[in-house]
This record gives sequence, structure tokens and C-alpha cells, in this order.
Amino acid sequence: MATVKIPSGWAASTGGQTRLVLDGTTVRAVLEQLATEHPDMRRRLFRTGDDRLGSWVNVFLGEIDIRDLKQLDTPLGDGDEVLVLPAVAGG
Repeated sequence: MATVKIPSGWAASTGGQTRLVLDGTTVRAVLEQLATEHPDMRRRLFRTGDDRLGSWVNVFLGEIDIRDLKQLDTPLGDGDEVLVLPAVAGG
């Protein structure tokens, strides 16, 4: 089981929840479960018709960007925290 933290601005897509406990052994598994249980999250997380993360979203395992690990195939342990954030751009 892992806790997935969702930004408050996206909470409408998860029934108002900003912390969800999901079952899975990889980041991909918990995000797929999230997208299955809360279909509006699929468009927020993944490219249309693809299983790759969108460039508009950042995902962290603890404080480490999953891009620096094994990306969606990053393994999870019981009690890990996955943080999902929209990408921020500006100048």
C-alpha cells in the first residue's frame, strides 16, 4: 500500500480527496489504480491513448523525482508516499 498525494487543485477529480491509499508495487500500478477509480485523473496524468506520463505532471517518490529512478516502473514499498504535482512553467 502506498499513499498518493494529490494537489488540492485536482481534488475535484478525486471526490475531494488529497490523500489516497492505493495498492500496488510500482508507481505505474498505483497511478493506474488512481486513474481507474477516478477516471478524470487519467487525462491529468497520462498522454491521450498512451501509458506515458504527460509532460504537464511531475511525480515524486518521497522527495525524489521518479524520472531519476525507474520512472513509472519505480518499485514501491509498503507505506511509501507518491506525490503528484502539475508541472510549473514560467519565466
